[in-house]
Amino acid sequence: MGDDLRFFFFTHFFVKIILKNSKFLHFSDKVIAMRWKVTVIVRLKEGLNDPEGRVIGNALRNLGYAVENLRVPKHFEFELESERPEEEVEEMCRRLLANPLIHSWEYRIEPVS
Repeated sequence: MGDDLRFFFFTHFFVKIILKNSKFLHFSDKVIAMRWKVTVIVRLKEGLNDPEGRVIGNALRNLGYAVENLRVPKHFEFELESERPEEEVEEMCRRLLANPLIHSWEYRIEPVS
């Protein structure tokens, strides 16, 4: 398993523990949602044509680099104040950041220190 995938699973597990044990903080009878740093990566599904990736890949090959199957994902980073960040980020991906018919996505959610 690659380091990125291991980090993703560790972070996903860590966020689930935080959400399970402390979805929000209480200060003097006020509920304050936690603040989260979110990273979302949206890619075209496997097998779909990526014209931008093809053009960049061709240009790199013309420069002498042996690249193949270059893909160009979209990368989003933002901070979110939420009591249920995983649900909200998933909804954002489905409704706006990606087209579920042609895109797949992954995200990382970390508490803001």
